[in-house]
Amino acid sequence: MCVDASGPLPVVMIGITVLALGTGPLFALGIGLVVGSVPPERAGSAASMSETGNYFGGSLGFALIGVLAAVIYRHRTDGTSDSLAEAVATSHRLPADQGAHLLDTAHHAFTAAVRITGVVATILFAGLAVLVVTMRPAAARPAPAAPLEYEAARS
Repeated sequence: MCVDASGPLPVVMIGITVLALGTGPLFALGIGLVVGSVPPERAGSAASMSETGNYFGGSLGFALIGVLAAVIYRHRTDGTSDSLAEAVATSHRLPADQGAHLLDTAHHAFTAAVRITGVVATILFAGLAVLVVTMRPAAARPAPAAPLEYEAARS
């Protein structure tokens, strides 16, 4: 499936909704765990550090995925262009057959880069989901209440 700029806005909105529903609870749970693990007087500092970590990690992840996409694109175009926009601009200055070949190569390289980075991101998310499930601490179970007869006998 391919979504382009002329595609319907609802497709994009559905994708963003699915992303938000999948990641929103994770951020809320993470902040709750961080803030709950420190004394109340340090909760503000813990929350700010958690937010900083979230933004830094997200930015770094986007940057690394972007670099991977750029490397794949450049490799697939054999270094003839650094971006799809550059290939489109260059194709207008070339003879028709060379321009068409450059555009075709650039489109295929761009599609391959998006697909490969999508697969890599999916594998990373799945691996992180498995890591979260296996590494999370077991929920603390409350101690069973002592029977009233036992408490009365002890006093």
